Amino acid sequence: MGFDDIQLAEYVSPPLSKIKQSKYEAGSLAVHVIFQLLAGEKVDHHYTLST
Repeated sequence: MGFDDIQLAEYVSPPLSKIKQSKYEAGSLAVHVIFQLLAGEKVDHHYTLST
């Protein structure tokens, strides 16, 4: 089982099952959390991104 759909997984035998997650969505969430921390706001410690 692979995660983030890395390109190397295409060459593995037997083939891997892969989960793809949006890097844009993860980065956007990270920046949002950073801005909340800089503003002194309370932030969640657990986030769930769609796959």
